[in-house]
Amino acid sequence: KMDHVRRFFDRARSRELVFLLAGRTGTGKSSTINSLLGEKVAETGDYEPTTPSVKSYKTVINDAHVTVIDTPGLCDDLPEKGNDDFYLNLIASQHLHLNCLWFVTNLDAPRITCDEKRAIRLLTDAFGAKVWEQTIIVFTFADKVPPGKLEEALQVRTRLIRQEIAATTDQ
Repeated sequence: KMDHVRRFFDRARSRELVFLLAGRTGTGKSSTINSLLGEKVAETGDYEPTTPSVKSYKTVINDAHVTVIDTPGLCDDLPEKGNDDFYLNLIASQHLHLNCLWFVTNLDAPRITCDEKRAIRLLTDAFGAKVWEQTIIVFTFADKVPPGKLEEALQVRTRLIRQEIAATTDQ
């Protein structure tokens, strides 16, 4: 088994790994990138969307070349305005070979919102249902979860997000 893991990492070091962060506006995608890279490279804001375009950040993690891609928040306006289509076209214009989608969502949210359902649908339509097979759900705002409720919040939110993805991809 260790040989399999070693071969996986050897292959990873020989090519670039591309991670795309996506989700609703205001979920902390840019903050997640700053945490991952250990420095403030992506602009963040508390009240207004701060990522107007697709931005790539290159780094090396354990000898593997990694590109982390920040994206504008989905569902930040009414569908009729066309922002979501514009943002998804920006992402598509990069001709990315994604290794993994990171779906960023708030851990402290009590239920799946209409915006979150819409974001899951948009990502499914843009990348195909298979994208969810190579997706990591990234939870933000864990510090907002009431004391003693972290484990429950992780279990429930994971189940709810997975159920919504399944419902969207089964259609």
